[in-house]
Amino acid sequence: MKFYEDCIRNSLEKEKALPKFYIGIESDALIASYALITNDLISMQDLLPWFACLFVNEPCRKKGYAERLLEHGLQEAKLEGFENLYLSTDLVDFYEKKGWTQLGKGYSFSGDAI
Repeated sequence: MKFYEDCIRNSLEKEKALPKFYIGIESDALIASYALITNDLISMQDLLPWFACLFVNEPCRKKGYAERLLEHGLQEAKLEGFENLYLSTDLVDFYEKKGWTQLGKGYSFSGDAI
């Protein structure tokens, strides 16, 4: 929790294009969140921004929040002047079903393919 809290605090300056963290709250409860960051810790350092940290609280899942956050992320990236938005995931077919296409494999610090 401290890691994300620090990331969010350090992304609050409006003048910075990245990183940006977004959270959805309803009745003081976290519903969902995501981030736009400069890199998702993979070897493709030349690509940015990255859609990362997608989270939807379990009771709120399967209600369209993930799709809305993905769309919001695309809009925010465009507002910041970015033509593309990238992501790294181990989920199979989740993002493809939402219109994303696979660019290729990147590699983590450990050398594992992602």
